[in-house]
Amino acid sequence: MSLNSFSFRPPVTEDLPALADIFNHEITTSTRTFRAHPVDLANRQAWLEDIQKEQYPCLVIVHSREGGTNGESQLFNIVGWCNLSRYRTQEAYNATAEISLYIHQNFRGLGLGSQIFELILAEARIRGYRTILAMVAMENTLNARFWEKHGFQQRGILRDVGMKFDRWLDIGVYQLMV
Repeated sequence: MSLNSFSFRPPVTEDLPALADIFNHEITTSTRTFRAHPVDLANRQAWLEDIQKEQYPCLVIVHSREGGTNGESQLFNIVGWCNLSRYRTQEAYNATAEISLYIHQNFRGLGLGSQIFELILAEARIRGYRTILAMVAMENTLNARFWEKHGFQQRGILRDVGMKFDRWLDIGVYQLMV
């Protein structure tokens, strides 16, 4: 699969079904998110509206491939996204953001996470963010290594702060100074 078949752009309403599918897979099969119940399109619409209203950077990964007969048309799939969001509501935290990054399970290991992260990081710098936080379930060692590879440092571990799949989970707080 060629990386030339992938592009990045801000999300639009038509992307929400694919984004919900990707997120719901993570909700029901992993501890990448502590949500316990799948989300619907209304939830994702509210999420997108909040991101846009608050003007947080958000990009989706678009996979285009030839389709139809003789390759005359393009088919587009949304295979992931990355966004920054509010860390805390108090004004003192306005230069701090929390990052989320989700890639469809069939498209991991291609370098897409690194590519989209670098684009979001560039936008964070332009917008004057001081620090980005990633909250990682400590059992997700691949996730922790991803953030460390991109310069995040573990600043602490919160013990037994979330329960999912009938077990208590620790959260690592990872920080990148922008």
